[in-house]
Amino acid sequence: MARNEYMEGLPPEYYYPEEFAYSADFYKSYRVEYMVGSGNRVWGLKPKPERICRFCGKGEPDVAFKDDAHWFPESIGNRYLLSDFECADCNKLFSQYEGSLANFLGMSRTLLSVKGKKKIPTFKDKTVRIESFIDPVEGVSVNASRTEVNDSFTFDPNTGLLTVSGVKQSYVPLYAYKAFLKMALSCLSDEDILEYSLALEFLRTENVDQYAPGITWMYRYTYPYNFLYETPVGIIFKKRDVDSQLISHIFVLFTLNGIFELAIPLHRDDFKNTGKDFGILWSPPMFSNPYHFPTRAIRGEPLDLSSAETKRDERDSFSIAVGQDRKIAAHFVHPETNEVVFGTIDVNDIQGVKITRQSLPDQRSE
Repeated sequence: MARNEYMEGLPPEYYYPEEFAYSADFYKSYRVEYMVGSGNRVWGLKPKPERICRFCGKGEPDVAFKDDAHWFPESIGNRYLLSDFECADCNKLFSQYEGSLANFLGMSRTLLSVKGKKKIPTFKDKTVRIESFIDPVEGVSVNASRTEVNDSFTFDPNTGLLTVSGVKQSYVPLYAYKAFLKMALSCLSDEDILEYSLALEFLRTENVDQYAPGITWMYRYTYPYNFLYETPVGIIFKKRDVDSQLISHIFVLFTLNGIFELAIPLHRDDFKNTGKDFGILWSPPMFSNPYHFPTRAIRGEPLDLSSAETKRDERDSFSIAVGQDRKIAAHFVHPETNEVVFGTIDVNDIQGVKITRQSLPDQRSE
């Protein structure tokens, strides 16, 4: 565990793994501007006649306001952080973005037992079905079953991994990006949001979409599925030196089993000089509690969500470590008798598998 003197704006319990010290210079260049967590209660909202939508700039009677607009989507576990600065029209538009975000996230919300508006979503396609259950006695369990013997279950004797795979529902990558951007713009201060008029236009219209490949910068850290941020937390970092050639703000979102980082695009000062290149630094992965998995299991990768074309047939998967003895800490459903059995694995004889949160995989592939 490591922490440096430049992390003064973060709560004292926050730290990064020592193996990621090479990226800790981020804190020399950026300071915490604002930090928001969804918590477990609703904060006070302004009376509707006093509300102004920060995304379209309108108030009553031109637009209506509801009391169930959320800073962060319910699909990533936000129940209580409600917004009084998002009108019903913008909320309707953003719900389309959040639908693409949910499909982009794939199996993760099911494997992590994160409820949507009503229940934990089921991941399914033509070949596999994955469901999550919360029992007051047995805790969390995940059931994965295939419709027949097919390649949704595969076992690799060389690695000892049983992999369950399926196809995500279709989504628009750019819509998923705009869902992240909407969260980031929600967390900016009233003063800073004034510098992002073009970013607001990008969020609400298609007028700037042609520039998306050059401005949709994101990075993701993914942790094993046995780790979960119970509720989402967002942090706005602002560059310390206003004259430095760095993007003005970085948004860091802790959610599900990882971190998403977004360089908030189109700040007035960042792009006022034509042809001027700006650099981007990414924060190392941060934790506020001990984690119990090898640091090498943390996967970092850039995300390209710039495409406005619908993404179809994208596969998602998770792997369960079985071991050389071909046995696994899970229950299997026999395809002929439907008997729940535990024992030696023969992939061709497995119709379904039940695992607990504690035995969820420490590896993932997409």
